[in-house]
Amino acid sequence: MRYLILLLILLATYNFSFATPSYFNDLAKDHWANSAVYDLIKKGITSGYPDGTFRGEKSISRYEAAVFFAKLAEKGKETKKIERLLAELKTEFYAKKYQIENPDNLIFSGSYSQQIINKGPTVGYRFKGSLHKTIGQSGNFTINADTTDAGYGGTTRNIATNLFDIETNLLLGKINYKATTGPDKIIYRDTSGINPSDDYKIFQRPRTSFSSSTFIQNLGLSLEYISHQTSLTGEGAPSEINGQIVYTYKKLPLLGKTTISVQPRYLYNNSTKSALTEFVLSCAPTTNGSCQFLFGAKENDPSKIYIKVDGEYKTDRTKIKFTANKVGEDYRQAMDQYEFVGLNSFNKLIVDGTCDIALELFKMLNNNTSLDFKTDMVMTDNFQYGVNYAGTTWTSELGLKYFSSNILALRSFYRIYSAPSGLSSPDANIAISVPIFSDLIGIEATISL
Repeated sequence: MRYLILLLILLATYNFSFATPSYFNDLAKDHWANSAVYDLIKKGITSGYPDGTFRGEKSISRYEAAVFFAKLAEKGKETKKIERLLAELKTEFYAKKYQIENPDNLIFSGSYSQQIINKGPTVGYRFKGSLHKTIGQSGNFTINADTTDAGYGGTTRNIATNLFDIETNLLLGKINYKATTGPDKIIYRDTSGINPSDDYKIFQRPRTSFSSSTFIQNLGLSLEYISHQTSLTGEGAPSEINGQIVYTYKKLPLLGKTTISVQPRYLYNNSTKSALTEFVLSCAPTTNGSCQFLFGAKENDPSKIYIKVDGEYKTDRTKIKFTANKVGEDYRQAMDQYEFVGLNSFNKLIVDGTCDIALELFKMLNNNTSLDFKTDMVMTDNFQYGVNYAGTTWTSELGLKYFSSNILALRSFYRIYSAPSGLSSPDANIAISVPIFSDLIGIEATISL
């Protein structure tokens, strides 16, 4: 949304004096941006959609914005007016420009982050890089490297099996085929005891899988095979076959744009098999607001049900997000009990028999500085918290980030972590003894190329 606003600001800087009859179904003749839209179309900078709409309220990605600016810059007359906007998209703009000019070459992007924590102090680094290549008009592949926690003192990872993943996409007709090989989730263990809030933090990486998907108007269909890696506690993980049916309503009364999906999952290994199904309803009742409801069930039993509710309000400078996960104590089977539910706002596991509630806030204070806050409480599935309930925790973090340039960003943060029972998790397989209360101050520096 931020970049859609930037584009609208850009349009407002033009001095258009003509009027053009409106031929877009969703653009009224008296709309304030009418003349600007049609002037850009005449110049070949942008165009409408095949169904006769312009979709002026639609959010755009950074890549779409980069292509827009690339076309605008090619005209040569308005370059000075967009230099400031281009600066905010510098990395993506030049990557996309290079990709357009050199379609057969590899595209590289990457980032490096350094973290210093006052307890110790401890110093850790993380490098992420990506090589991307387009193959003709219908295929591409990407090689990603990620050191995850290998730069955190004392942790070692196998380069071949843990640090790299490969993704290949191929479009044949209307069906997209995708093959991925990767390490799956990487689990960080805080063996030093300095930072207990990060123990069992998960770095989610791509999994080894193969999928096919297609879209027919508003209907999406997909089928996927996944080879899960060895699970958290050492037992062999199963293979999975899942399908997904997604249908999108462009606009429903009160709900706005709405998506309904059904995803059955079937898991198996040499000795065990199991099945569960997820139902998801997503809607956007307002321009800035969206919400989602997920219901998962393995059997018709309250202990084998998963419910997730989240809502988000977002403008170009503000974001507020609320998330609640309630997982039955037997929702997942023992052979792969740490899959399917996802992670909380601190990238920690949400285990069976718990309720996890989180609130996240983000605010741009000015063009170079942002403030962020998140808090996450883990309770029993009956909403109980305290010294008598093993593994109930409360984590909160306040951060201040400064963008010194388009490449370098600095962030300082303060985090508190409370575990009133003295245990980090209600799951005995992964629980460790931790202080009832701990806190830390950290500084992060990130360089993006």
